[in-house]
Amino acid sequence: MPRTRVPSEQLKFRSQNTGEHDLDLYLEDAELGGLELSVLLSKVFDASTGEVDAFTFRYLNDEQGQRIEYQVGTGSFRELQSYNQLFADIASAKADALQAIQDDRNRAETAAGNAESDADDAEDFRDEALGFRNQAEGFAREAGDFASQAFAVTPDEIRNNINIAVMNGDLFNGSTLSA
Repeated sequence: MPRTRVPSEQLKFRSQNTGEHDLDLYLEDAELGGLELSVLLSKVFDASTGEVDAFTFRYLNDEQGQRIEYQVGTGSFRELQSYNQLFADIASAKADALQAIQDDRNRAETAAGNAESDADDAEDFRDEALGFRNQAEGFAREAGDFASQAFAVTPDEIRNNINIAVMNGDLFNGSTLSA
């Protein structure tokens, strides 16, 4: 009996996610890099467990330095070149941060020393000001004493000076008053 064959362009594949496709073209597009679909899937899934096993990363810190390596599927490990500079940048940023902290600590210690010195100076100025205040109070007492003495003798002195001035002054000359 003869067989009826459907041309491949009439075979359709309907996907809930991407819609309708020609089955032949869909499968050809899935074969990336000239590899069969089963080989490509084996690079993503572990053949024994069926678990996703696309990439493996490892960090190494040995005599060759710090580095991150990756492995695709069961292939060989390859170094991520762009991360080498990252480690250098991190080390540089760490050194800069530690230097900034030390600089801040030095400035804080200098400021504390200056504050202590300023406090000592302020105490010296306070003591000196107290001495000037005590000296001014002594001068005020002396001035009060002199004022009291002057007040006690002033009325007599003023009267005597007025009499002397009147008698010896031009006002008395030619007057009929006698001294």
